[in-house]
Amino acid sequence: MKNDDNNKLIVPAKKVKKSLDKTGKLVISNLKTVIVDRKINLKYILGVLVAVIVVIFGIKLFSGKDVDYPVVYNKGDGDLYLMNTKDKKEDDAIKLAKNESISNVLYANNTDRYVLFQKDEALYLYDSKNKEATSKIADDVVSYRFSEDDKYVVILDNDDNLKVYNFKETEKVDADVSEILAIQDNKIIYEKEHKVYVRSINPKKDDRKKVTESYDSNIHFSEDTKNILYISSNKELYKYNISKDKDDKIAKDVINYYCDSKSCDKLFYIENSDSKSIYYYDGKDSNRVAKDIYNVNAVSVDGKKIVYSTLKDGEYTLYYQMVGKDEVKIEGKLTSIRTVKIFDDKEIYYINGKNEVKYVKINGSKIGDVKKIGEDVTGYLYLHKNGYVFVADVDKSSNGTLYISNSGKAKKIDNDVNSSMVTISKDGKSIYYMKDYNTSGSLYVTNGGKGKKLDDDVRTFEYIKDDLIYYIKDYVEKKSKGDLYRYTGKSIKISEDVTRIANPPVYYEAN
Repeated sequence: MKNDDNNKLIVPAKKVKKSLDKTGKLVISNLKTVIVDRKINLKYILGVLVAVIVVIFGIKLFSGKDVDYPVVYNKGDGDLYLMNTKDKKEDDAIKLAKNESISNVLYANNTDRYVLFQKDEALYLYDSKNKEATSKIADDVVSYRFSEDDKYVVILDNDDNLKVYNFKETEKVDADVSEILAIQDNKIIYEKEHKVYVRSINPKKDDRKKVTESYDSNIHFSEDTKNILYISSNKELYKYNISKDKDDKIAKDVINYYCDSKSCDKLFYIENSDSKSIYYYDGKDSNRVAKDIYNVNAVSVDGKKIVYSTLKDGEYTLYYQMVGKDEVKIEGKLTSIRTVKIFDDKEIYYINGKNEVKYVKINGSKIGDVKKIGEDVTGYLYLHKNGYVFVADVDKSSNGTLYISNSGKAKKIDNDVNSSMVTISKDGKSIYYMKDYNTSGSLYVTNGGKGKKLDDDVRTFEYIKDDLIYYIKDYVEKKSKGDLYRYTGKSIKISEDVTRIANPPVYYEAN
């Protein structure tokens, strides 16, 4: 299944523990990358924590039309402001809230008209067509998000009421709801009194159906929203057809699964009975691919390809296998495996416990030679149009050499690049990065050649799209504030005494 953050909710801090347990379980199981490194350094641990927090708190992967999102920010007095892209001076900014407990700003999916934010425990909506005041749409909020078409806001409150706001009024659509499990298209999956239900987001369409009374973990819509996949409390894997109101049991003793990108008719799943085994399900029958595994590291369900690891005497071995063919050993005697990626069904990239980036070419059921293309990598593999971007040769200040990989060849782009402050553009071609960063640095962009400097003394930046970036520069540590700039091909200062950019980052899938 696609690792799509559209299903994640904004969750206020007071209920994070509960939602983190369940939502975190779902998210991590679909990252397909994690094996804990006993010797891993602190910087990497902090990086993983930041990545998990980003996923848990509702950041989504945008793939639709360009949106000129406004910037939301706090000033030194604590007040929350919003400034649209057409506003040219600070006096044009709109004060959303006074100095109170303000958190969890959320953009709409397809328009710059709406912004949600939480003040204390209440949920407020900003509507650019009514700039004079924000509207409180719910009290005692636990989680919330926009529907995919931005026609509704789905809310769960502290009294376990499931509510929907239709931009006129907030209506309760169900009670005793313990958790929202997934939202996609015009449907929602939620847990109520230990049972799982699916229904339309539209409050007027009362089409609730019970999916199961036996739910344990990993519940998802198929991409076409026709089916729901889940693991039951007795570890059985089911596919539930919504229109037919019918369950099909696929397998038993299942602890995780990875389904195709459309209907979830085809999938890999992990069975854990006498030992952990990987099976491939073609829509009718299941066939075992491998047994005695430790972890699934990467999959291509549509390509029938999988990368997995085994563990023996404290050492990991990494394997590649195509369904119906023999396994191929990639590398053994590994202390850990940090991350593994299958790119375009043709290449494998991974980072091992020595912080080395390795590359392997896929030739059908076989692979080419393993090549080391980077070392001393403490950050991530950033998906690019033609491969992966990474920062190698990282020093104690987390700065190193920026590379773009293409077909096993790593091209050096720039030096002294911060390993965790890299963003890939919407089209997957441009790389935005921070250079010479300590508490601030220089903001650059490159399309694969020499980097172009956008500005100096930048504290932090938030990429919206190629011609819209917000950043704070000239930050004074003792005062904990700096100046806010907007880049639209050129940079202009739009506010002073800014303590933080409060809007979420915008991440795109590389096209």
